[in-house]
Amino acid sequence: MKIKYAKEGVFIPEWKDNRDLEVNEQIKINFEYVSSEIRGKYIGRKEISRTSYMELATTNDVPFEIVQDGKGLASECVKSIDNLTLIDPDGKEEKIITWDQLVKAHDSMGLSNLVAEISNYFVFLFTGLDSKN
Repeated sequence: MKIKYAKEGVFIPEWKDNRDLEVNEQIKINFEYVSSEIRGKYIGRKEISRTSYMELATTNDVPFEIVQDGKGLASECVKSIDNLTLIDPDGKEEKIITWDQLVKAHDSMGLSNLVAEISNYFVFLFTGLDSKN
């Protein structure tokens, strides 16, 4: 069996009907697939002590929660952002080309849904789990 794999990819968010725009106008998130070691820093299981779940104290079950840090994972994966420019109230334009720029701007510029969509994409890409659940 021969399997062709990719080291890089492009994600096109749905945010604000982005996918309906002309291809050369769409926001594109250029990313790199990361190693399982890096993914393990942001996605995994964390055991919960039995004292925090008294109802499980008499069972042999080991309760755990899934830890998903989509923003952290995206910070490792995103290499560049294409076609995203912010315009402040004075008309000054700022091109957003890095994940750090986007995260820094998201609170003050109403971009939290875009940041969430990108973060959720990477959690789903590497786990198959929807982080919204």
